[in-house]
Amino acid sequence: MCGPPERMKISVVAVGTRGDVEPHMALAARLTSRGHRVKLVAPVDFEQRAQALGLTFHAINVGFRDIYRTKEGAALLASANRPVEFIRQLRRVVFPIAEQVISDIREACLGADLVFYSLLGLPACYVARDLGIPSIATSMQPMGRTRSFPSPLFPFSLRLPGTLNLLTHRIAEQVYWQLCRPLMKARLNAVPFWGHFDHLYRNRSPMLFAYSPSLIPRPGDYGPWMHVTGFWRLPLDGGWRPPARLTAFLSAGPPPICVGFGSMNTRAIDRMLPTVLQAISERGGRAIVLTGWWEQQNGLDLRGDDVYVTESVPHAWLFPKVAAVVHHGGAGTTAAALRAGVPSIVVPFFFDQWFWGRCLQRQGLGPEPVSRRRLSIDSVTQALHQIETSVGFRQRLRGLSRQLRDEDGAGNAVDVIEEAWNGGRAKMPAVAE
Repeated sequence: MCGPPERMKISVVAVGTRGDVEPHMALAARLTSRGHRVKLVAPVDFEQRAQALGLTFHAINVGFRDIYRTKEGAALLASANRPVEFIRQLRRVVFPIAEQVISDIREACLGADLVFYSLLGLPACYVARDLGIPSIATSMQPMGRTRSFPSPLFPFSLRLPGTLNLLTHRIAEQVYWQLCRPLMKARLNAVPFWGHFDHLYRNRSPMLFAYSPSLIPRPGDYGPWMHVTGFWRLPLDGGWRPPARLTAFLSAGPPPICVGFGSMNTRAIDRMLPTVLQAISERGGRAIVLTGWWEQQNGLDLRGDDVYVTESVPHAWLFPKVAAVVHHGGAGTTAAALRAGVPSIVVPFFFDQWFWGRCLQRQGLGPEPVSRRRLSIDSVTQALHQIETSVGFRQRLRGLSRQLRDEDGAGNAVDVIEEAWNGGRAKMPAVAE
């Protein structure tokens, strides 16, 4: 790259929950540090966090936490293990908010030179095309077409031949596209029936995959425009201080086990948490419970001498201080645990969470994921026994942790885009016709 990069006006569109939005905050922060004028476009849930980071924020006036509180949101999470019902419930949740989301994205992209969009922020691609602006797809998962492994959205764990692996990616693309297309076709121009993902591959515009090649090697059949950058992580907020009660709890005994299910909010957690905590207690352990977006329904009192309960603590600060993390298998939580070098017990709910749980198992970094339906004191106890007694888990985790701490995923992503942009806008057309 010759000379300093041209400064751009960039809209970073991230739709979803914490695991979708926080990595894009990291990308926006890194772009801003390079001198670009960046606007983070995300659900209103994340306005306060973005402003604390000094980011320019444009709200999508939809609260995902509020959605999860509704009857429809609860039905969506409850249907996670039934794909057909899950898609039906997802339509019921998404249709009423689609117009607001697209309108806010359009407003946020006006005047931009470049638009990044997450998987759930797909309408931004078509908004950008309508405005004549180049757009870049981002993904926290290895969603690119490959013969190396199945799509992360497929829930099964079979080992398939390469041709069938590739087919799972195409099927997942079309299922997702046919879900999104009706939401957009009445509000955006020229939305194709079949062709969105085919356009992306034909166009060869840069695609950014924000996961680590140290965990999942870059597939050999990825095109040169498909960049595996490493995880995008936010630096620890320098102004954050842990509560005195938390530091006292940590110093009062052996490292506890952290238990939390992120943005998941379902009545199933009312049953799951006491089961997990009893299994930990029966082994003489202690626990920190991160409630996240979960709002209990039955008046559970989880507190005790050996249990500390709080809504949220920065993972980068907490995870190095715990013995293990029991979590839902979101990409961000999985990455934070790996970076800290602590083992995970994954209890997946939906989407890519089974993929990450099985990835850890296959790499020898953790036990088999525990199905919510089969979660019991015995199944949790067995997983705890594995992580406590496996020398191999901890050796491999220590090695990977060192690699991840040295990785600069967001910086790598910015390098890719600056090089492509300086090479000419023609390298990043909006959407091929």
